[in-house]
Amino acid sequence: MRYEIENSPTGLRYREISVGQAAPGAAQGSGVAGDMVFLGDDRFLVRLDNSPEIRSIAFFGSDAQRRATNLVVPMFATRRIDQPKVHASRCSH
Repeated sequence: MRYEIENSPTGLRYREISVGQAAPGAAQGSGVAGDMVFLGDDRFLVRLDNSPEIRSIAFFGSDAQRRATNLVVPMFATRRIDQPKVHASRCSH
């Protein structure tokens, strides 16, 4: 799952984009989006488009540009990745 937060004329927008293995019956690249409602501190509600569902999300941590580095979505926690990072593992026998 990939998460995007973007500015829009009406405020902040939240998007979830399916990458890798999509849910059964869902196309890769599909997802949900909605307007973010500020609750205070680093907490928001997301009103999903075309759905009565509302999600809560929160942010913590910041980088040198004071952008949030971590996003907490119910059941999922993730962090900002600006560049793809490849980690090599070594096995010793």
